[in-house]
Amino acid sequence: MKKLFLSSTYEDLANYRDAVMDVLAHFEIIYKGMEIFGANSQSSLTTCLHNLEASDGVVVLIGTRYGSCPAGSELSYTELEINRALDLKKSMFVYEIDEERQPVLARHVEIGPGAQRLMELRNRLRQQFTVVQFTTPENLAMRLARDLAWQEQSDVNANLTQGSAARIARRYRETAWDVVAEWYDLWYQGHWEWEEPFKTICAVVGSYVENRRGNLKNMKVLDCACGTGNSYSSFAKAGYEVWGTDGSREMLMRAKANCESRGVRTDRLIMEPINWTDIEGYLQCFEEHSFDLIVNTANSLCHIPSLPAYMGKALAAYRKLLRPGGILLVDTKKYMKSDPVDGVPVYYELRRDAITKEWVQRVERPDVSEWPGGGNIHIHTRLHHDVDPAFGENVRRTLIILTIYGEQIPPRVIALPYYPLPADILVNQMREAGFTTSVHPAYQDLCINWKYDVVVGIA
Repeated sequence: MKKLFLSSTYEDLANYRDAVMDVLAHFEIIYKGMEIFGANSQSSLTTCLHNLEASDGVVVLIGTRYGSCPAGSELSYTELEINRALDLKKSMFVYEIDEERQPVLARHVEIGPGAQRLMELRNRLRQQFTVVQFTTPENLAMRLARDLAWQEQSDVNANLTQGSAARIARRYRETAWDVVAEWYDLWYQGHWEWEEPFKTICAVVGSYVENRRGNLKNMKVLDCACGTGNSYSSFAKAGYEVWGTDGSREMLMRAKANCESRGVRTDRLIMEPINWTDIEGYLQCFEEHSFDLIVNTANSLCHIPSLPAYMGKALAAYRKLLRPGGILLVDTKKYMKSDPVDGVPVYYELRRDAITKEWVQRVERPDVSEWPGGGNIHIHTRLHHDVDPAFGENVRRTLIILTIYGEQIPPRVIALPYYPLPADILVNQMREAGFTTSVHPAYQDLCINWKYDVVVGIA
């Protein structure tokens, strides 16, 4: 399949159209859609149908708007394009937004006669096709990449190898952090003004470098899971040779914008998402043994389970990226172990009480921040602890149930899974991966200002 036509409304699906174009470009498929038409003497409908007829297949996106209609027609451009594709028996990939899971702006919701026509069009497509639902643009791109890979693998003339299809699909994996990126800096308000974790990282790593008579400032650093960029920015402003990676495209975009607004260089932010376990992705950007120090902070490594296929693979990737004697620094929260559920111990997250200085179980946290667009935004966090059976064996899991609402923001709920990683379990995992390890407890010794335990591994 060499040419695909994209049929959809525009206003509610502009970001999704961009994601589709990106996937098609990586599959070396020619994109045909309204963005490329340009000025000509034909009517808009004639131009659309001409490009559709010249295509090998059609990607249909159904959002929350029915769309505009040509003069003299009660059918929208999108429905007329779909009808023509059906007449020509074109191959069709049909996707519709999952309105139960993906919030949409009120101005993008169809009302009046168009709402009824949109519902009828949805029902008709569901009867004729296997319609795939999508949430975020990244989620849509992941699903389209998968479908195109399957289509190409059955085509003896395909130029796409299964390996490259897998790389594209991996790039567009679904991640809840893409959805959270917009709110992250409000959720953790003030963290751009904190000296932590940078101050603690320097204190901990500095003790090892001093013992070897090295110079901390000469270290080449990878800030893995850099999020919205605050630690990366601290390293860069302090004169370190630092690179930043993350598994979320939206978090990387936020990091880039944040650093640019603060005059911090961004050319060493790797804007292509890389997952912890994706050593091939790392080696496309860096040579083996490139770094003296890899930091994985903000309790981020626990977002993969501590199983060999995940944690073991991630730690093996770090060893490959570190120079001999290089340092891996990972921080992780404190936990209280409870009775097993389905044979798996449950770990409850602890926080330090600001007044008593005691460690108590964390259950929920309400936050209120000022929304840049005006009004307040409320971010309420509640933790749910259970066992996840999705990895071939039961693993302990915590779900962060994040509720976001405000004066100008419709309520939404996001579930963020993580897999509790007490320091002793992380130490065992790192030792199995070949690291020499040590632990620096939260609020003690070199970590007197930091709330997480810090585990250090020497490669």
